[in-house]
Amino acid sequence: MIAAGVDALLVVPVNTSDVDDIVKKAQAAKIPLVFVNRNAYVGQRPPDNCYVIATDAYVEGETQMNYAGPLIGSDGNVVIFQGILSNEATQSRTRGVKEVIGQSYPELAITADAPAD
Repeated sequence: MIAAGVDALLVVPVNTSDVDDIVKKAQAAKIPLVFVNRNAYVGQRPPDNCYVIATDAYVEGETQMNYAGPLIGSDGNVVIFQGILSNEATQSRTRGVKEVIGQSYPELAITADAPAD
């Protein structure tokens, strides 16, 4: 796409921990790079000419558990199926779920926590 001379690149990275190559190539070509839906730069500013359009996955996890908690009740077991482990959203969303359980539903037991693949 860079060789074709596109005006911008919109990318949903499969692996948010491995975006350096595309960032360097887009910067060298002076083509704006926009990551959509997955943020490789949580807590930090993206590199020059690189932008992120994404939700806060941690808040998503909190929201999921704040919704599910009252439905589950005060006593029960929880299984957490995760997305791709290299994806920042998976990590942040899971952290949000676990923190709500620890703070608001400490009697719930997480009996499994694994990628669903």
